[in-house]
Amino acid sequence: CEALAEIPGEKSNQLFIDNMHDEEPQVQAAVARQLRDRHIAGTMAVLVKLLDSPHAIVRDAARTSLSEFTYENYVKQFDTLHDDSRQTTGSLVKKVDLELSIKIANDLRSQSRRTQMRTIEIAEVLDFVGQVSEEMITLLDASDHLVRAAAATALQRCPTAEVREALVQATHDRSSAV
Repeated sequence: CEALAEIPGEKSNQLFIDNMHDEEPQVQAAVARQLRDRHIAGTMAVLVKLLDSPHAIVRDAARTSLSEFTYENYVKQFDTLHDDSRQTTGSLVKKVDLELSIKIANDLRSQSRRTQMRTIEIAEVLDFVGQVSEEMITLLDASDHLVRAAAATALQRCPTAEVREALVQATHDRSSAV
């Protein structure tokens, strides 16, 4: 498969298709690294499936081929995406960007109200509130009541004892919106 990288055409593409489901993880990884460049129909679906492979080498190769599905790119496009696209793209970002939790947590710590609000919404869309609940709880003390209210709403989906305690405390907030 690696040797075929330099050889264009239908015959070499067919060899790639034939080897997509090879038992050997190294072969699957070699195929995954080149599928997108060969413009073979259905490659996105194959690469998405390979993200769930039991073999790390295959998952890494699929992530490399889907490298545009990063949190940064998702944030840039988020406001222009329809709800279905937000979900679909977000599920790919969750599988491709291994530093997603760190990046969302960092954005929740931002000093920008706009960044915090968008990140809360993104965490909800990605069903990621539980992974960043500590940062969300911190936002219950934010100076902006809209940020506090959004964090409280998002945290309702996270039924841990720590979150429940924080939400009980939030019921005493000076803003009725919270």
